[in-house]
Amino acid sequence: MIELLSALTFAGAQVIGEPTEKFAVEIVHHGEDRGGQQFVFLLRDQFRRSASFRVTSEGPQFKLFVTSMDTSTITVGPSTTYAIVLTASKAGEGFGYPEGYITSAVYSCPIRSLSECAATAYAEVGAELELAEKEARAAANEAIEQMYRDTAPRP
Repeated sequence: MIELLSALTFAGAQVIGEPTEKFAVEIVHHGEDRGGQQFVFLLRDQFRRSASFRVTSEGPQFKLFVTSMDTSTITVGPSTTYAIVLTASKAGEGFGYPEGYITSAVYSCPIRSLSECAATAYAEVGAELELAEKEARAAANEAIEQMYRDTAPRP
């Protein structure tokens, strides 16, 4: 009887489909350069205007770390170089790790093109976040299906 009850419970829990609310994203900036600060402001704005994401520091699903520096002295014109690291806040909790690494990249952007660079970064990061969330849902569904198979009554 307990096996049947747990099998029905897991079967009912197998409703992990498309997300119904916005993904919570925290954007953290490290850097003192004006170009980097402007870039992160524009990037946050892209996320805030999005239908898929919500910028927050309280319980985010994902964290986006941006580290920037002024590289105007080594380029033709005013520019900033920035590194983006994307993590899943809760991915490693069950294994004793605080966060799960998703991806990272380094870019350089002329100050006059910060809006375009922020739009490009948003598109690339957004695609990575949606893929990571989709993979997490697929893994959760597989785990639920496996639990169901393990607890289902055998004929």
